[in-house]
This record gives sequence, C-alpha cells and structure tokens, in this order.
Amino acid sequence: MSGDIVYGTKIGDIFWIPLMAVSLLMIIIAIYSKGLWIFFLLTTVVIDVVLIYAGFRTKYVFESDRLVVRMPFQVSEPPAYYDSVKRVVFPGTQYYSHGFSRDTIGIYYGEHGYVSISPVRKEEFIEVLRARCPQARFEPKDSI
Repeated sequence: MSGDIVYGTKIGDIFWIPLMAVSLLMIIIAIYSKGLWIFFLLTTVVIDVVLIYAGFRTKYVFESDRLVVRMPFQVSEPPAYYDSVKRVVFPGTQYYSHGFSRDTIGIYYGEHGYVSISPVRKEEFIEVLRARCPQARFEPKDSI
C-alpha cells in the first residue's frame, strides 16, 4: 500500500439523516417500552457505532494500476483499472453511492462497471483521476 493515494469519503446528509432517524426512533421506543428500555438504548448505541465506523472507514484508494473502493460491511466493488475507465461524470448517481454524501463522482469502467463515490477534496480527486485516466471523458452530468 506504500505509494497509494487514499481519500476518505465526504460525510453528508445520506449519513446523518438515517443515523439521527434510527437513533430517535430507538430512543422513542425505549422511552415507551416498560422493561425493554435498556435493550433499545443499547441497540441504538450499537447501530450508531456501526454506522459511524462504516462512514469513517470508507476509503477510495488510488493504487498503481487501479482505483479501489474500500467500504466496510459491503461487498467489494471490482477495482476500476485506470485503462478501463471510459467516462467520469459529476455529479454521479446520488441514490446509488459508495459513500455518504450526495456530492458524487460517477465512474464508468470496463464493460458494464459503474461506481458512484463521494470523496473528500473532490476537485483534487478529479485531478488525480484525470492524470491516471487520460483516455477517459470527464463531463458534467448536464451534458450527457
């Protein structure tokens, strides 16, 4: 992994809204449950810790020959080899994202590969991607 460039994911509303909604729901259930309140509060803490862990452990790694998405608790996305990247659009798909923000980059690679990611320092990330994928088209989504 030496020499790899690693970006974390941007933490946005598709992270915070579900986290708060689940927490609030579990706390309300805990308040109104007679003997199970401790179970619901502990469950809330466990769910929150798992979501926060996933959010802060999601990484996008520029390796020597490919871009790899590392996201806990999710099936690994096949790596996007730089020479197979055909098109990069921004924003990418906001409803299918390997990240926790709606501010995404969509990467089309291989025969049918697609990944929508939300890296921190998006502009810098795009420049690194441009340098590693000179054959790819980079375009705003409005032009598609």
